[in-house]
Amino acid sequence: RTPTAKRRKNPTMPEDIAEQFRSLADQHNYYRRLRGAETHWFFVEAEKALRHGLHIAAVLSFINGIEASIRTNVLYQQGKFDEDSMGNATIMKNALLREAQSIGLRVEILAFPGEVDFEDKLSKNKGVELVRVRNNLCHGNVFQNFQKVPDTDETIFTPECLQGLALILKDISEKWSKEIRRFKELQDH
Repeated sequence: RTPTAKRRKNPTMPEDIAEQFRSLADQHNYYRRLRGAETHWFFVEAEKALRHGLHIAAVLSFINGIEASIRTNVLYQQGKFDEDSMGNATIMKNALLREAQSIGLRVEILAFPGEVDFEDKLSKNKGVELVRVRNNLCHGNVFQNFQKVPDTDETIFTPECLQGLALILKDISEKWSKEIRRFKELQDH
């Protein structure tokens, strides 16, 4: 080894193989938990985008995966899981979250860190953070994600400004996919 050689996180496994293994494990977990191509691909693509520093794509894919998984499970429980119903389905808003809650999904898992008033917002139809973020970003409004340039009065936006949000959504998505698995296992019995 040369003094400038990069240190690996796991000295027994080459970094590219370790990364491939993590990627495969993440994909497998979403496939296994969600059991539906109409939802799991959003999460798989979000993970890939995040690994490659594509923060806008990661955020939007995580949000769309959460939204699609809520919608499909609600429609399935209502006996409306068909192309026509999917084409006319409700977008993610508090009403859809309440529908998901009414069929037994624990939507409180979707609360952002520190969002202790999630249930209150949900019941009073005030936008929960996930819905607010979804509406802003899916409509191209990134102003809430501008960051101040140190020692100036300037603010900027770059995709990296969404990295923290992408990591929050990754964590929420992992928990949410486990909740979907729990819910589906209950329905199977």
